[in-house]
Amino acid sequence: MKSATFCKSILLSVSLLLASSAFAATTYSFQIGNPVNVNGTALKPGDYTVKWDGNGPNVELSILQGSRLKAKVTARLVELKAPAEKTEAIEHENTGRVNTLTGIRFQGKTTTLEFVASDAPAGVLLVVNQGDADLGIVDPHSAQQVARIVEGATTGHEVAVSLDGKTAYVPIYGDSSVGEAGTDGRDLVAIDIASRKVVGHLDFGHGVRPHCAVMNPKDRMLYVTTELDQTVTIIDPKTLQVVGVIPTGQEQSHMLVISHDGRFGYTANVSAGTVSVLDIPGRKLVSIIPVSTKVQRISISADDKWVFTADQAKPQLAVIDTATNKLKTWISIAAPGYGTASTLDGRWLLVCVPGASQVSVVDLRTLQVVRTIPVPKVPHEIVISFDDKTAYVSCIRSKKVAAIDLSDLSVKSLIDAGDSVDGMAWAAPVAIQQIVSAAR
Repeated sequence: MKSATFCKSILLSVSLLLASSAFAATTYSFQIGNPVNVNGTALKPGDYTVKWDGNGPNVELSILQGSRLKAKVTARLVELKAPAEKTEAIEHENTGRVNTLTGIRFQGKTTTLEFVASDAPAGVLLVVNQGDADLGIVDPHSAQQVARIVEGATTGHEVAVSLDGKTAYVPIYGDSSVGEAGTDGRDLVAIDIASRKVVGHLDFGHGVRPHCAVMNPKDRMLYVTTELDQTVTIIDPKTLQVVGVIPTGQEQSHMLVISHDGRFGYTANVSAGTVSVLDIPGRKLVSIIPVSTKVQRISISADDKWVFTADQAKPQLAVIDTATNKLKTWISIAAPGYGTASTLDGRWLLVCVPGASQVSVVDLRTLQVVRTIPVPKVPHEIVISFDDKTAYVSCIRSKKVAAIDLSDLSVKSLIDAGDSVDGMAWAAPVAIQQIVSAAR
């Protein structure tokens, strides 16, 4: 008979060392009444102290016995709907084995600690809420938006994250959609994710409608589409100074993707219906590829072989061969597509189909749609988690982000976001992302 496991709550004696009416204190003491494991470390019964810095949503906990460090574990600060009625630790009971300590609740507090398993990816999902002019922080484990940071300008559409996972960069596009009359944004704001504050600002000097921001791990620079100048602007993310530009040669260079080797960039030029190919190290335009009368969004396959952009005149997706910089073929879909993203294993291409409120799944071996996944209204953009387990889909007219389980291609949760949720990005150090990716 298989060993059964189940979750069990047991009462711990926990005393607050630094009192506060909220959860500002970062040091608590508690007692363990029976042996438990935490993050691979065995803890014997006795008195312990738990300490952490920061206000989440993910924090690094230190568990000490006296002055000796006994264990370290990542924890999430999760808000309860009501204050906890009692102080208790949450154990996962393992039949025939030592139980695992998985979290702690505190009497009278609405915030609880949930320990993150050592094999769970660190990081948070950032979402740009266009209609609210703020940046949301989503805890992917609890599937909740846990914080919102006001940008201070109208309004960002997209977001990129520094390579150390600490800073978000939001270009301020303006109050309209691409090609429409409205304000011409001229700013970019930098947001410290831990403190949840705007900590930096770049003024482009004139209205450029900055839109899509992409970090290039190879040269460690930030690349931002600056539509009205028909350029991609290169920014040093440490100093927030412009260090160069690359001409796109086309109007409305709205979205940008950079090859994984950092050598080439590709912009989707909306009203021009073209894709510009950019030499990143050389900072020059290589080619302009005709696609349609109008295109939207752009992505690249995991092996850098294909670039994809969505035809807005017909229900089809353009496939561009990066070896020749020519249109290779078309992928038929149910209605005109929008944002796309390839899974990291190179198996699937996911395509937002706003008019059908679905995500189409393309088999990259055959370039054929093999499944459709219903999602809330007007799916817009897709981000793949760096462990390649989940695809997040912003649904701009629904105030929702759909989380798709890539193991069975089904929606596993719907996350409440803000008004006109649009661009998304992962906030986690690149080193962690590479380690998790290599372990897949």
